[in-house]
Amino acid sequence: MPGIDSYSLDNYGLDGPSFVYPDYATGSFTAGSNFQDFTMDDGFPLNFRGFIVTGLSFRPKKIVVRNTNKQLAFLAYDSATASGVPNADGTSFSLALYGLVYSGRDFRMMRIREYSGNPMANTYGYVTPSSFNLPCPGLNTDVMIWEAFG
Repeated sequence: MPGIDSYSLDNYGLDGPSFVYPDYATGSFTAGSNFQDFTMDDGFPLNFRGFIVTGLSFRPKKIVVRNTNKQLAFLAYDSATASGVPNADGTSFSLALYGLVYSGRDFRMMRIREYSGNPMANTYGYVTPSSFNLPCPGLNTDVMIWEAFG
């Protein structure tokens, strides 16, 4: 009687779905003093520390930034929040929630431009197919950890 091996099970799809690892990247940085104007949900600019991540092999769909020095400081981006469709001029946007709970309850929604290629010069708050620029939820000596999911 022939035996059953994983090769024959895989050929007939009987061994279950093949797991595909999602795109993921992580890193850390010190907040610094690089201030940039980010656009709030109401269309007005507000000055925050910013940071840029480049060299990703995927377009992030979700990004989480957390402050290791203050547990209740964070930034959360989700590409589905405003149905932003990436385009060349970045006129479409999604939203990010910026929260600073340790200094009173300060929650802000920010526009994050969705670019299909490279961002336009002097643009702050964006996601591209291989990079992003987001506001930093911390002070100049705070250490941040970011995670990007494709």
